[in-house]
Amino acid sequence: MSVLGIDVGNLYCIIAQAKRGGIDVLLNDESKRQNLNAVSFSGNERYLSDAAAPHLMSNYKNTVVQIKRLIGRRFDDPMVKRDLEHFLPFKVVPTDDGAACGIEVSYQDKTQVMAPQAVLGMLLARMRDIANKSNPGASAADLVLSVPGYFTNAQRSAVLNAVTIAGVNCLKLINEGTAVALGYGFFRAAKKPFDDSKATNVLFVDVGNSHTTATIVCYRNKSASVVASVSDEEAGGREIDLALAKHLAGAFAEANGGTDCWASRKARMKLFAVAEKAKKTLSPYGVKVAQVHSEFLHMEMDLHTKIDDTTFETLCEPVAARVEAVVARALAEAKLEAKDLETCEIVGGAVRARPIKRAIARALGYPLDEAKGHGLGTGLNQDEAVARGCALQCAMLSPLFRVKEFAIADCAPRAIRLSWEADPDAKPTPAAAAPAAAAAAGASSGEAASEDSTTVLMFAKGDPMPVSRRITFYRRKPFNITATYDDESLDAASRTIGVFTVGGFPEGVATPELDEDGNVPPAPKVRVDFGLTFNGTLEVEQAVVLQEKKEEPAPAPAPAAEPKPESAESEAAPAADGADAAKPEGDADAPAATPEGETPKEEAKPAEEKEAAPAKEAAPAAEDKPKKKRFRKVLLEVAESSMPGKLPADTLASARAAEEAMQAADDIIRRTQALRNEIEEYVYSMRDRMDGSLAGFATEEESSALKAELLDAEDWVCYGEGFEADLETLNARMAKLRSLGDPIAERQWEAEHRGPAAAELMAAVERFQEVVRSTDERYEHLSDEDRDRLRSAIRTAEEWLRDLQDKQAAAPPVRNPVLKTADIQAKQRWLIAECQPIANKPKPPPPAPEEPAPAVDANAGAKAAEGADADAAKAEEEATAAKDADADAAKAEEEAKATPEADAEATPDAAETPAAAEPAAVDA
Repeated sequence: MSVLGIDVGNLYCIIAQAKRGGIDVLLNDESKRQNLNAVSFSGNERYLSDAAAPHLMSNYKNTVVQIKRLIGRRFDDPMVKRDLEHFLPFKVVPTDDGAACGIEVSYQDKTQVMAPQAVLGMLLARMRDIANKSNPGASAADLVLSVPGYFTNAQRSAVLNAVTIAGVNCLKLINEGTAVALGYGFFRAAKKPFDDSKATNVLFVDVGNSHTTATIVCYRNKSASVVASVSDEEAGGREIDLALAKHLAGAFAEANGGTDCWASRKARMKLFAVAEKAKKTLSPYGVKVAQVHSEFLHMEMDLHTKIDDTTFETLCEPVAARVEAVVARALAEAKLEAKDLETCEIVGGAVRARPIKRAIARALGYPLDEAKGHGLGTGLNQDEAVARGCALQCAMLSPLFRVKEFAIADCAPRAIRLSWEADPDAKPTPAAAAPAAAAAAGASSGEAASEDSTTVLMFAKGDPMPVSRRITFYRRKPFNITATYDDESLDAASRTIGVFTVGGFPEGVATPELDEDGNVPPAPKVRVDFGLTFNGTLEVEQAVVLQEKKEEPAPAPAPAAEPKPESAESEAAPAADGADAAKPEGDADAPAATPEGETPKEEAKPAEEKEAAPAKEAAPAAEDKPKKKRFRKVLLEVAESSMPGKLPADTLASARAAEEAMQAADDIIRRTQALRNEIEEYVYSMRDRMDGSLAGFATEEESSALKAELLDAEDWVCYGEGFEADLETLNARMAKLRSLGDPIAERQWEAEHRGPAAAELMAAVERFQEVVRSTDERYEHLSDEDRDRLRSAIRTAEEWLRDLQDKQAAAPPVRNPVLKTADIQAKQRWLIAECQPIANKPKPPPPAPEEPAPAVDANAGAKAAEGADADAAKAEEEATAAKDADADAAKAEEEAKATPEADAEATPDAAETPAAAEPAAVDA
């Protein structure tokens, strides 16, 4: 699985992939590192990326370029009007609602209006396919996309819609300046760690084709944070091209009697092409003049002129001044000076122009030395730095990689303000609480109250992202919250982020019960959590209402019991203590943490203290203590509306289905074209072979029929209906050609390969015959049965091959072969399977050596007899002794029975002890 970073530029897309040991930039089918950002429609076909290059001039009305400038913008946006006037050659129309932009193209023989999200989704799908081809057997798993830092919520939401349409897994949208800073800081920290004791500030200036961005980043050892990010949407390389193109148009009019070529769209595109070439020629240090030539620019008239470096500097000055202003604003927002920066790194294609470099150095107060680059840092790849940073960020987020610890925190490019309508049913806030509510409403962090205010600055410019904040309302009915940008540089329409409708209140909240006095209770507290995601979009994370939990009334006390004896009361005391300690019904569900503004209940006292306290004092205390209110959180529903740039769910699903259908149609077209080319190749190849190598393998009838069919197929596929035939018809025509030509080609192939295959089979036969005849010790363990099995298999194979070879030799070459190469190879495999196990049969292990027999003693028999006699004598003596012992024991027993008194006198201790004397009496 691949981990990708894609830099979606205004003119080109660059794909970087994170791999072990570093980051690589992927090449496309034409071995280019930059992929053209264009989609062209022609008939029933789409041409994506570099495939659309030939159509840029010839089919410019149906070729979409610079889609980045339209994504997420309104049709009445002043930027869109300016782009359509100067840079975009295709037609843009308002959508059905009249707000968003629609691109009108001719596709599948009808006029269609496509959303910019759909066109960008086509490009992203193409980038995914390029990555898949670069990683055979793997699919594009995760990717991170770059977007300009000035993109609004509408533009970022539109890019996310394009991601969904393309069917790719985008982990994050990262600002271009942040991506550059991440790549620079990560690899710099790997070589030379940043100092944690002080901040290291670095300025990154990115001058691209359509805009300029200055980003100041503060680095620590293993982290970085974006301090300021400032952009100008009209300061880029294409503005220089526009100035040069207008200058060349004036030169053309002067040389051709005042003929105006600027009004012609095609002539204007040619002027942009030669202007860009002149810009690249004059950008390096030391170049003084650039020659400009354009054949048949307009009305079959040519353009031949030149531009010197002085003119180039003059034409670039307005753009250079805007770039200088961007750098100055970034330093001002970061509250830094040029001396506080460690370095200034420059990236972007247009930054190569000498006036642009000089403007950046002038804004920083660097000494102007053009030969040394004015002291600006050029250690980053100016075209690929953004894509490499995106790939690195994707590797950090993806579970497929483990990357060294390094974190970067982005900042909010614009302030966001929330507003809402005041609740007409709400009661005025008490005077004591009003200042606190107003102070909370104006806070930039924490929780904002909405009792007396109808607007709040929720996120300030420069706040770190991602971040979450909460705003609290007191409502019981659905209400709307409007989010807008607090930025005067945007027009009124572009400031709108969207409207969030909070609803779905439970029945107990929406229709409350009246209190004891018949009044409506106060509205409950509603908490709405807003989040500024790491994509830079505003979202409602959740909305909850705190609903009070109604406690059931306590059960009536039991009647007093009759007095009991003291013993009974002492036995029942533990049970009474246990009843006092039990919680009231419903307390088991109470939350552990109490709602804000309320104090927790007192802890229960031990039973001994309760008994010690007088009953007449305990009763008033229980009555004065207020009951604690308990609440439960109920999730509310949040609906989005008036969200510019964000497609509705059903429209998004339809766009996704349409993209899949177009991909399937493109696949059929590719297969159809490939099959058409295959038919042509087969026709030309078989025609040459029939007059050459196949001449002797076909009869006259077969040869005539095949040549006639080949000629007819050539006319049909090249000049007739076959050029427009569908895939099924082409398959049928190809099958007919192969039915006539393949048997002839098979005969020729068999004639070439049959002999080598038979030789291989005979070589195997000879190898196993040597095993049968061998007297080598390696095979001496084979039994006669094993050798007979070998002989039988060898004989079978030889007879089979000899018989079929005789039949094949008798058959003419124009007939289908009797003996085929595949059959010979199958017989060879059978022979090896039968004989190889016998030939490789291991030798049996040698017999184990016998242990030597023990030495025999000549006198052993005599010694054994003597030992046996001695044992017998010893056993006889032991039996005699046992008999004597039994006789002595019997005699002693008789004497004891005859003299009991003597025994009593002989044992005085037994007589004195009763327990001991008793058994003696019994025995007597």
